[in-house]
Amino acid sequence: PRVLMVDEFRSHASIEDKMSFICADGETGNLIAVLPTRKLPRLTSYFLGCTNPEEVEFLVTDMNAAYFQLTKRVLPNAKVVIDRFHIVKHMNQALNELRIREMNELRKAGQKSQAEKLKKNWRFLLKNRANINHYEYKTWKSFRAPKYPFLTEAMMIDRLLGFSTSLKEAYPYFHELVEAFRDKDPDLFFSLLAELPETLDDG
Repeated sequence: PRVLMVDEFRSHASIEDKMSFICADGETGNLIAVLPTRKLPRLTSYFLGCTNPEEVEFLVTDMNAAYFQLTKRVLPNAKVVIDRFHIVKHMNQALNELRIREMNELRKAGQKSQAEKLKKNWRFLLKNRANINHYEYKTWKSFRAPKYPFLTEAMMIDRLLGFSTSLKEAYPYFHELVEAFRDKDPDLFFSLLAELPETLDDG
C-alpha cells in the first residue's frame, strides 16, 4: 500500500513477546497482517518477504523506535508519520511524569497531604483549558469546606499548581502545545517546542 499503518496490541499470542503486531492499509483500512510478535528481527523478516516494499510512501506509527529502524531496513521510500493520538498521549505522559516526580519530592519534604491532592486530582491538570469552569463555586473532595473556601474549578487547579514551582511553570507550556496541536498549527507548535525553558526541556 502507499500508506501503511502499524501498531501493537496485547495478545499473549507468543511466549517471546506479550505484544502482537498489526498492520493495515492506511487509505482503505484493510487489514494486511497480524504477527505474534512486534520484535524487530521478526518484522524485518516478514517485510523482506513482501512484494514491492518500495511502494510504501508513508509509515504511520507511534513513537516506538523499532518502527523507525524497520523503515530504514525494509521500506526505503517510506517517511515515518507519528499519528496524532500518540503525540497527545506522550505530551500527557510527560506532564504526568513531572507531577509524579514533584509528588515524590513533596513526600520527602513531609508534605504528604499536598502530594495526595496532586495524586487524586491529576485529571484536572490535563483537562482542556477551554472546558475549565471559572464561575461555579463549590466544595471539592480535596479542598472541603469549611476548612477551605468554596472554589471554582479554575481556582482549585491553581491551588494544585501552587504546590510545585515546576508544575506551575510547565502547566501553561503543556496546554499551549496541546492547543496548537489540536488547532493543527505546526508553526506555533514547533516554535513553542523551540522556546521551552531548559528546566522543562530536561524533564
